[in-house]
Amino acid sequence: MERFKDLALVLRSFPYQERDKIIVLLTENHGKRTAIAKGAVHSKRFGGSLDFLSCSQVEIIQKPSSEMGRIESAQIHHEFRGLTLDFDKLTYASFCAEFCLKILEPNLPNREIFVLLTNVLHLLENGFREKTVLNSFLCKSFKILGYSPSLLRCVQCGLGAHEIHEKYFQEKNRYFWSSAAGGIVCVECAGGRYNQPIAEEVLLYYHHLTLTSFKNLKDEENEVIGKILFALLTDFLEHHIPGLDRNSIQSWSLLS
Repeated sequence: MERFKDLALVLRSFPYQERDKIIVLLTENHGKRTAIAKGAVHSKRFGGSLDFLSCSQVEIIQKPSSEMGRIESAQIHHEFRGLTLDFDKLTYASFCAEFCLKILEPNLPNREIFVLLTNVLHLLENGFREKTVLNSFLCKSFKILGYSPSLLRCVQCGLGAHEIHEKYFQEKNRYFWSSAAGGIVCVECAGGRYNQPIAEEVLLYYHHLTLTSFKNLKDEENEVIGKILFALLTDFLEHHIPGLDRNSIQSWSLLS
C-alpha cells in the first residue's frame, strides 16, 4: 500500500455516483495521479481544495495493483482566483492543464512539468501577456518531454539555422516549414516544394522562449512573430504528438 503527501494541481474533476468525485491531479513528486474523493459532492469536507486548477496539499492512498487511489485529505495551498474570474486567462490556463492531462503518463514523476505549469498559472493570474505565456509553455514543455520540433536545424540536410543563414544569405526566404517533417527545411532542400517560408525572427524567438526562465521573461512580444510561432507549435502538436489534436483538447478552439 502506497501512502504519500504531496503538493498537487487539479487537472480535472467529475462526479462519481451520488456523493463522490474522481480527481485527476498533477503532483509535484509523484506524477499524474487519479484518485477518488469520498463524500466530495455536497460536502464541506474538502472545501475548494479539489476545484479545477486549485493547488493543494493532498494525502493519497493507493494500492500497487490499482490505477486509482483514494484522497484521504486535501488542504488548499493556492486557489488561483485571478484565473477563474477572467475568461481569457482561464482559457489559456485550461489549454495548458489539458495538455498535461493528455500527454503525461500516469504515476511517472515529472517535477519539471509540475513547476512549469505552476509558473504558467502564476504568470497568467498576475496579468502576464497570455500568448507569450502559452508559447513559452509549449516551447519549454516540448523540450522537457523530448518532443521538440526541429526549428534550429534543417530536418533533411542537418544544417543549423546559423549555417543556413551564412550559406544562403542572399536568398530572401532561407527557411521553410514542413508540417510532415515537423521542422524547418533550408531553401536548397525545399527545392520549391514548400510554400510556407519562416522568418529568421521566428526561429530566434523560439530559441529565446525555450531557454529563458520565466523569471527572466519579459512581458513583451511582437504579435505577428508570436502568432506565427504559435501556429507552428500547434501544427507540430497536432501532427506529431500521438493522441493530441484539436478534438482532444477542448479549450483549443477557444484560443482564437
